[in-house]
Amino acid sequence: MKKNTMFGTLALACVLSGVSVMPTFVEANNVKQAGTDRVEVTSIKSSATPQALINPMESRKVIKNQKLANNTEMTESFYVNPSFGWVKVWVENTGSKAITIVVTDEDGKEKMSGTVKPGKTWEDYSSKPWGVGDYKISFTSSRADMEGRFSVRIANTKKELD
Repeated sequence: MKKNTMFGTLALACVLSGVSVMPTFVEANNVKQAGTDRVEVTSIKSSATPQALINPMESRKVIKNQKLANNTEMTESFYVNPSFGWVKVWVENTGSKAITIVVTDEDGKEKMSGTVKPGKTWEDYSSKPWGVGDYKISFTSSRADMEGRFSVRIANTKKELD
């Protein structure tokens, strides 16, 4: 009698736990699409798993520890991906003269700028997320050839840049 009662209780617990989780899983996989005639079409993605619903924190170094050109001018391009709007730029100047840094968007609008003195490092963060697109980072030193390294990192949130 005890075995039947315990088995029944376990079976009921399994059914109830599945019922409470299933609506959340099914609702998360509902995809609504507007049809061409303004009729909403609802479909369920069968390949999605609950793990696919979680977006982990992530950052990417789009330019990693690249050497500055042994020249007085240099420009490098990088791309900000969707949902990676936060940007950090790091520059190390191992040369003998100051280096000016300017980051611009694809329309030429300045997004970030600064100067790094000889023997020093400089870093700056975007004040808000930037849009998806191409950006250019330019370096100039009017008095001597540049020496050093730089990196550009993009992330989902500002906290992920450190």
